[in-house]
Amino acid sequence: MLTLRFRLLIVLLMFGVCGVVVAQDAPAMVATNHVLRGSYIHQGSYKSGLMVPAAMWTKVGNPLMVMCPDISGMCTIQVDSWIQNGNGMSMGNQYRVCFCLDGMRVPDCQVVGSTPSDGSLLIGSASEMVKMVPPGTHMVQTVVWSMNGMSVFHYTSNYRVYKP
Repeated sequence: MLTLRFRLLIVLLMFGVCGVVVAQDAPAMVATNHVLRGSYIHQGSYKSGLMVPAAMWTKVGNPLMVMCPDISGMCTIQVDSWIQNGNGMSMGNQYRVCFCLDGMRVPDCQVVGSTPSDGSLLIGSASEMVKMVPPGTHMVQTVVWSMNGMSVFHYTSNYRVYKP
């Protein structure tokens, strides 16, 4: 019979100290300190719901103007968005949350989840950023996409401008 101490040693060897399989350590990277230069909060609601047609990017709320200060160097614009949605037209109705910078949708918009088809609502969130934004005033706006259509009811987007 194996002793408790020996069984623990086997578990630690198999799964590592934190309960995960031990992999080779990746070399540490030097992080860049980004200094917050502006924070813009935009939220609102559509009482009857904003209809998002199937497979069409749809603007949520109004565009905002944000400022990348100084004439030297570039900025990073980062956004955290929360979208309450419902009225899904089918099961497995995936949706995406993204944002536009100066009228252009940023790349790599995330699939956030699936809109429920049972009449219930859910909130999905996404966090995205664009680096190397030139100084000046820029327009930002949250957009959503749904595979088979949905409605947006409440939304919040927190836009932040950083200088590296």
